[in-house]
Amino acid sequence: MAEGDRLPHIDATGAAHMVDVAAKDDTARTATAIGSVTMKPETLEMILTGNAKKGDVIATTRIAGIMAAKRTHELVPLCHPLVLTKVTVDIEPDESLPGLGVQAAAKITGKTGVEMEALTAASVTCLTIYDMAKAVDRFMVLSGIQVVAKSGGQSGDWKAPGWRGEPPRQEPPERRRMMSLIPVDEALARLLGDAVPTHAENVPLADASGRTLAVDLAATRTPSPPFPPPQWTAMRCAPRISAPFPAR
Repeated sequence: MAEGDRLPHIDATGAAHMVDVAAKDDTARTATAIGSVTMKPETLEMILTGNAKKGDVIATTRIAGIMAAKRTHELVPLCHPLVLTKVTVDIEPDESLPGLGVQAAAKITGKTGVEMEALTAASVTCLTIYDMAKAVDRFMVLSGIQVVAKSGGQSGDWKAPGWRGEPPRQEPPERRRMMSLIPVDEALARLLGDAVPTHAENVPLADASGRTLAVDLAATRTPSPPFPPPQWTAMRCAPRISAPFPAR
């Protein structure tokens, strides 16, 4: 196996070990990771207006992400303890999710990269957002956690395809739109909350044009129609109800 094809944390015997970076040069290194938390629109509004019971969600989760980056080596077994020179965590509302987008960046002058520190910061920030708001929204979805850019080191600089250094605004996966993510009773309440009740009525067939049938009709011949020919009747019901909220 070629040297570049080997996993650096696995030695020749197949045992896991910490990579020796003593021979590497100290260089300036950075890494950026992103993630997102999808939630109900009312949950996002509660966070942005500062009405969460646990306090300021944005400020608390930012600090949690920064603290987590500094302790990455305690969470991931083979990571090196690093003296980070800077960690930033940006949290932006994204109504298209709806939810919060997270962008974390780590910086160091040292012998190894800080991708894991950036990923840890983004991950713990998302976890803390969930913890701060789970009392009102148990079905929040954490997703899209990935490294999108790095610089420095032997592998040089790179960015994820399409990444422009902007705060994340990710299109939610289709499963976030599924109604199964919320209880059936809550889904029915949302669908029917603004519905205006109407009653079905019998109308002459000539007046049924443009109306919605309550049931599918099939014409049949009977010996004695229950109404004088040539009159026929149709049933009308309420128009279709449009959901007043983005489907999840």
